[in-house]
Amino acid sequence: MPPANFTGLSTEELQKMEGITRESVEARLQCLRNIQLLLDASVTLMLQYSAAAASASAASRLSVLVTATRNNSIASVRNLSQRDQWNCYI
Repeated sequence: MPPANFTGLSTEELQKMEGITRESVEARLQCLRNIQLLLDASVTLMLQYSAAAASASAASRLSVLVTATRNNSIASVRNLSQRDQWNCYI
């Protein structure tokens, strides 16, 4: 693992760490490809999470709406039933 701060290294040490051979360049390119792959995977996972969260939120809102509609329907039936009872006594 390279040091976090490169200020204490000499030019020769930095050049040795960088490498100038074909293998060093290929290794750096491979590291960049791996980083790109990890970033792409992270974006994909975040999109999947966002879609799942949106779906769950929509399902929750639908459930609340259905419950409210049911409660209103039950209340309407009760009110109608009470009116029918009064009409019987008139």
